[in-house]
Amino acid sequence: MWFARINYLTLIILIIVGMLFYNNYALLFMLILLLVLPVISYFIARFNKDKISVDIYTDKTSVGKNSSVGVCFSVNNKSILSMENFTLVVKIYNAFYGNEKTYEIIIPAASYSERKAILTIENKYCGRMVVSLEEIIGYDLFGMYRFKKSFNKTKEVMVMPYGAMEIENLPLSLQGKSDDEELQFKKGDDVSQISQIRNYIPGDKLQNIHWKLSAKAEELQVKDFSMPYSDDVILLIELYSDKDNPDIFDELIEKLFAISIYIIKQGRKFYISWYDKMSEDFYKKEINNDDELMEAIIDLYYAEISDTDGRSYEIYERIYGLDKSTVIYLSDKAGKPKDGSEIDINSERVVLTCLN
Repeated sequence: MWFARINYLTLIILIIVGMLFYNNYALLFMLILLLVLPVISYFIARFNKDKISVDIYTDKTSVGKNSSVGVCFSVNNKSILSMENFTLVVKIYNAFYGNEKTYEIIIPAASYSERKAILTIENKYCGRMVVSLEEIIGYDLFGMYRFKKSFNKTKEVMVMPYGAMEIENLPLSLQGKSDDEELQFKKGDDVSQISQIRNYIPGDKLQNIHWKLSAKAEELQVKDFSMPYSDDVILLIELYSDKDNPDIFDELIEKLFAISIYIIKQGRKFYISWYDKMSEDFYKKEINNDDELMEAIIDLYYAEISDTDGRSYEIYERIYGLDKSTVIYLSDKAGKPKDGSEIDINSERVVLTCLN
């Protein structure tokens, strides 16, 4: 822009100097034209920028961690004039950490046409990835004037845990339950402990089949249930992260996901709980299956991370105290509570503590 202005002023000076030595009407006409055209160009550009619209599309709304996402920016110019060097200012960040990256995308906005540009983004951490169009920048025909227009368009992509971590032998049996006492829970079922093992009868639910005993007996064995469970399982996650070291909190999300998958496979209902700093509310989401787990993870992504370690634990203790629930608390090493027994999950950064 400054280069164009310098060239413009240089040209005017040369014409004025030429007029001092030559009495020529052509030079006067060129001078008038040079003085008028930038003004016309200025108003045309101001009118033109309001005729340009920008939309954002993503090829996926949810991806696994370490997967790429294609973000498409569509520029539609509905005016008769083209605008070269049309620039989009885009910010992309993970809502948990606020690690913003700013991109400037240059797209020629041809008249009465739609142009597209695709930006491919890698996702290193779990969370809610936000793509925000902050503003557009356009120039007049001579490149002498720049115009900005603020935008507030966003697209979100949910980056889900990779799912490679596996949890084995989570000691729920320490709370009076053994692996064989678990069942596939569905809404409306009577959640019970096993009273007997019997042969399969047509009409029995598949989730009640004891697959290990069936394999040994070489015929289907079914679990009968009677006594209801006396407590709930709650996964309490501490929403605290050192934003300069997001790997710890990212592993915390991975562990939460892995433990949840383990409990779902065991056939047991459970809850995921956390404290949201932004709303100042304590959330408790019931989980019965994979779909409800995904919904809870997405709800968790909209929470704001606390700047105080141990806040979720403090709020939970204040609200619920010591009830009959089996509370499994997920935190970093520094936030490990004094009470409760630690569960070994082969991690140097994340701690799993059974509080009750």
